[in-house]
Amino acid sequence: MTPRDRTLQTLAPVAADHSIDVGTLLSRNGRKLHHPARQAAYRRLRSLGWSYEKIARLFHRDHSTICCAIRVRPSVRMVVQKAA
Repeated sequence: MTPRDRTLQTLAPVAADHSIDVGTLLSRNGRKLHHPARQAAYRRLRSLGWSYEKIARLFHRDHSTICCAIRVRPSVRMVVQKAA
């Protein structure tokens, strides 16, 4: 099994939780519908010890995008839950 296969296998449950495929998760598509899934994937990889730069390369994004998504998302989620 190649490192890429292991990565795709790691991301498969995240994609399944959000009802999208791994290809869509990794695509450059900027649809807001996919943002929560990508942010969950960023956090999953970060929890496994991946650097921001390595995650950014996988998703074809800048590392600052990954930093912002990981740090901002939990507080945004709390605000949304309180409003609902």
